[in-house]
Amino acid sequence: MSSDVEQRLAGLLRELPEPEPEVGERALVAAVAALQPATFGRRGIRTAIVVFAAACVLLGLAAGSLAAAGALHFSFGHKAKPAPAPLALPRGAEGIATVVDGRLSVVTKSGFRLEGLRVSSASLSPHALYVAAGVGNSLVAMAPDGRRAWSHPAGGPVVSIAWAPFGNRIAYIVRRGRRLVLHVIWGNGRNDSVIDRSVRAARPVWHADSLAFAYVGAGGTPIVYDLAHKSHRPAPGLSLPSRQPLRQVVR
Repeated sequence: MSSDVEQRLAGLLRELPEPEPEVGERALVAAVAALQPATFGRRGIRTAIVVFAAACVLLGLAAGSLAAAGALHFSFGHKAKPAPAPLALPRGAEGIATVVDGRLSVVTKSGFRLEGLRVSSASLSPHALYVAAGVGNSLVAMAPDGRRAWSHPAGGPVVSIAWAPFGNRIAYIVRRGRRLVLHVIWGNGRNDSVIDRSVRAARPVWHADSLAFAYVGAGGTPIVYDLAHKSHRPAPGLSLPSRQPLRQVVR
């Protein structure tokens, strides 16, 4: 403990009212008498109760004074969770998005900041120009100024989202009952199409030319979907993330 804290505590204790000498003596006599089995009758019980109550009052006064001065902190029941630190944009990044306990936080280089939106998943577009999120049973895209660009009914919670590198398409996965369904939609919220009606929740990974992406089929095998030819090709050698990342940084 630092000397400054010790001095503060000593000063606070000195400010507490001192009990009268005869009060202390009477309390000591009563306490000793209460501990003697031969005299522990009704009078002894009453005395013990009075002594205990007086001690509680003195402790309450001391604790109240310390708490008011900021030297003592106490609480009852469950401890409140500390407030999370504000999201900071890493150096050189265009934007950052995190989902913690189902709450979305976004910060972009343009100055857009979003805190606490309840979502099932989220993903930033290339250059952090937009953020797409699963809100309720819809896929929603929001612009940098915070306004909603568009909303598309997904038919269930959106569990995974991936923007194409060119930002012209979004691959996303929707939970419908016991199945996970893979969709692709244009970046403007139009031309939604179902790609696979039974997949796993792994986040799709786009090819650099935005003409193909890989996902994990229901059987656990990675599959490459070619948008130009609308074809599926198994790719057992690929390694894909098991789920949507909780933190995404766009550079």
